[in-house]
Amino acid sequence: MQIEVIKHLFNNPYINPNMKTKLTLLFCCFVLMAGQALAQEIEQAVLCKNVENHEAVEPTTTFQKGEKAWCWIKVVNAPVDTHITVNWYHGDELKHSTELAMKYESMRTYAYKTLYDAGKWRVDIVGADGTVLKSLDFEATE
Repeated sequence: MQIEVIKHLFNNPYINPNMKTKLTLLFCCFVLMAGQALAQEIEQAVLCKNVENHEAVEPTTTFQKGEKAWCWIKVVNAPVDTHITVNWYHGDELKHSTELAMKYESMRTYAYKTLYDAGKWRVDIVGADGTVLKSLDFEATE
């Protein structure tokens, strides 16, 4: 799409060359700004024993069976009024999903899951478009 617009500018005989250069530069700036605005990312994600005052407490990758595992997340460049989803997997089986609303462009949030099964676990943090933004592996022991 972007290349088609630039081609149209250069092939249009009614636009003078100086104006073509200015319009191309302006168009490229808009494309870059739009890309930055849409680049939702997980700045930090931590598995931990608890969350207090919006901060991770006792970061770890090993939990006891029956214990709660907390996933603390710092999101930046989030489109407001969208969401991320925290998917909890035991092996390859999806055990639980938590949808978290993005109320601010940059925010800290969390989800937790009680681990009823021992073994290898994974948390996938998924953007509103379905893209996996971050994966964290951990284990629950007997």
